[in-house]
Amino acid sequence: MSKYSISTDLEKLIAIIKQKPRLLMMLDYDGTLVPIQAKPDLARPSGELLDLLNKLAFCEGIRLAIISGRDLLDLKGLLPVESIYLVGGHGAAIEGPDERRYDIINLGKLQPVLEQLVLIAKQCVGKASGFIIETKTTGLALHYRLADPARVRPVLTAFVTKSFPWLKPYALELLHGKKVIEVRSRLINKGKAVEYLLGLSPGYYPVFLGDDRTDEDAFAVLQGKGIGVLIAPEDRTTRAALRLESPEKVQKLLRYLFKTHCEVLKSGTSF
Repeated sequence: MSKYSISTDLEKLIAIIKQKPRLLMMLDYDGTLVPIQAKPDLARPSGELLDLLNKLAFCEGIRLAIISGRDLLDLKGLLPVESIYLVGGHGAAIEGPDERRYDIINLGKLQPVLEQLVLIAKQCVGKASGFIIETKTTGLALHYRLADPARVRPVLTAFVTKSFPWLKPYALELLHGKKVIEVRSRLINKGKAVEYLLGLSPGYYPVFLGDDRTDEDAFAVLQGKGIGVLIAPEDRTTRAALRLESPEKVQKLLRYLFKTHCEVLKSGTSF
């Protein structure tokens, strides 16, 4: 991984994808499709965005996938969109347009240790305000965006120390994100999810858009195969080839795709 000059020019990305008649468009959710919010449950798509996604999902030249650290059921509730791929838990669970669910890891074996880690997180947070413990079927996330900065380091240090003995025996790892520390299985990542979707989509040019460290695995997979797009206001070290500044630019790109790649709709579809 190295830091290099990456384009922030939306037109450059458009110039690449307009030459590709068939696109596999893969997007992270928080910080990419929608802006990050202080609380995860506040990051909801607008009616306009949902309408756009529904239209793109039925374009003959586009396959649409959302790959997120959120639980699959959470994604389904946020994105009631037909004919798209939803990937939850960083790749732990995948559901396609046929609504068949594919679980990558054994949730039954993971549940007891996750319950223990939730207890550890609660003990470490104690009475400190501003911390949010997000429990998932495949992991957990400790958010501290609203916490007193003076309390963040002691709480995180305690959580890392106390949870460490539980990680290796259960093939878990800790990931640091944007004002969040997350527990995830080492057996999964967004790169593996991208590889799975590539196998289902021969002939489609793959594009992945993401904003977080967990998206770097996906960027790495696409090197030499497609294009990774970092969503960030400023340059940073990344495996992505291009950069867009914000979710607003992402939505602008999606509106462009609807105009250029949706002349032909999937059978039985009309707008």
